[in-house]
Amino acid sequence: DMNKLFEQFIANLIKRNSSTIFGSGLPRENIMIQEPKRNFLYKDGEPTVFTIPDIFIELSSDNRIIIDTKYQIMNGIEDNDDDEHGLVGRKKVKNPHLYQVYTYSKLYNANLAIIIYPLESKSQNEIEINGIKINDINDTLTHPQKYTFEKGGTAEFKMCGISMDLSGDRKIWENRLVKNLRECLCD
Repeated sequence: DMNKLFEQFIANLIKRNSSTIFGSGLPRENIMIQEPKRNFLYKDGEPTVFTIPDIFIELSSDNRIIIDTKYQIMNGIEDNDDDEHGLVGRKKVKNPHLYQVYTYSKLYNANLAIIIYPLESKSQNEIEINGIKINDINDTLTHPQKYTFEKGGTAEFKMCGISMDLSGDRKIWENRLVKNLRECLCD
């Protein structure tokens, strides 16, 4: 399962570089992979559906991060693509992925959600969410894109989108991802 492999790969990279990304004071046990498990839906007082984020990071009791990884190569789509689950644009990002990070952020009281996709090397590196560009062609590898989920004009939490180019030297793209994650943490 490439999704599981990509999730584990990103989780291990984050743990290995946690002091650079979050500062040296963060205990490794505050970076949780596939935990904690929270009830999502109940029937007759009994839990029926659970959620488990890919990566849950607790920087402090009031500062939590959800990281969701998706092994979905951002391939181009035609303008007449009828896939109702796809978002508008030349690259596909599924609406359910956004619903998922929103749900996780609400259930786990997260201040920040980060979604990470692998990027196909030498592709048109542009992703759109409902017409809003996540990554411009010339800006793909250096700047993660930041958004705010709002309710009634009030910011609820922030989201950061990263498309990760895995081509070339491992140390280069690992450093690039560490830099992107640090940028996601900054206001």
